Amino acid sequence: MDTLGNLPWAGELVSSLSHYDLVGFQTKRDTWNLTDFVTRVAGGSETNGECELDLLADEGFEELAISGKHADAAGRLPPFHRDPFDRMLIAQARAEDLTLVTHDEAIRDYDVLTLPV
Repeated sequence: MDTLGNLPWAGELVSSLSHYDLVGFQTKRDTWNLTDFVTRVAGGSETNGECELDLLADEGFEELAISGKHADAAGRLPPFHRDPFDRMLIAQARAEDLTLVTHDEAIRDYDVLTLPV
């Protein structure tokens, strides 16, 4: 996230992310990285990794739990992408009519809305 924080348009990036209904993370570290990035862009200091979900909620982000419907849909996806976490994000995005923000071209092989970054 250091690279993103140094971009001259970092503020616009954070603002545009807040307009999406869902931003997915594969790991807790990914969540922490975005929280740290958002905090620094907003003029705060680096976070210590605690309370990141509260900080994201304050910015309007919400958690999307994995449901049985999501798990079933992920299991039925064709194996274009070998990463089970990415297939879960694809299944959730399809089931909830959401857009995935990704740089992973393999995800675009599925019938899912994406925003390439």
